[in-house]
Amino acid sequence: MRFDVKSRTFEFEFRHDAAVSAPTEIFLPGYQYPEGVRVEVSDGTWEVERAAQVLVYRHSIDREVNRIQDKPQ
Repeated sequence: MRFDVKSRTFEFEFRHDAAVSAPTEIFLPGYQYPEGVRVEVSDGTWEVERAAQVLVYRHSIDREVNRIQDKPQ
């Protein structure tokens, strides 16, 4: 996991546990992303709940390692 302050880019890579079915939730503070956020994921689906300032990511079971990247619009 890393966050680059200058570009405001957050990257998170992890190995999922097959026993866990809950989505991954990442806090997206509005002050870092005032114009919105661009999201790239390795697989699965995602949605931004802007009012809650949260990215909800649901990985697929096809990959062992999952990757999420978000940066300002």
